[in-house]
Amino acid sequence: MTLSPEQIKDEIAALKKLRREAPRTNKAGILAAGFIAQFDLQIHVLENGLTESQAYEQFQDRHSFDAANDACCWLSGAEPYPLSTLWAVLFGKPV
Repeated sequence: MTLSPEQIKDEIAALKKLRREAPRTNKAGILAAGFIAQFDLQIHVLENGLTESQAYEQFQDRHSFDAANDACCWLSGAEPYPLSTLWAVLFGKPV
């Protein structure tokens, strides 16, 4: 599935909105403050259209690469669910 520029733009907007609204903890009681960096990485990937290999070159540590790679997978169509949907579920928000 090829994503349109509009779909990518909408997903970036959704991620930015979720980032602003991120609760202090999620349903499991995990501090959400650590997720802010993951939001920023995923937004960076989407805004710059990075491939998995480009993300790997830029983000060598595992946690950063994992977050960036999730965005790469969505961009490439390997991940069918938008990142914002996955975050919303994690934060216990209605989808």
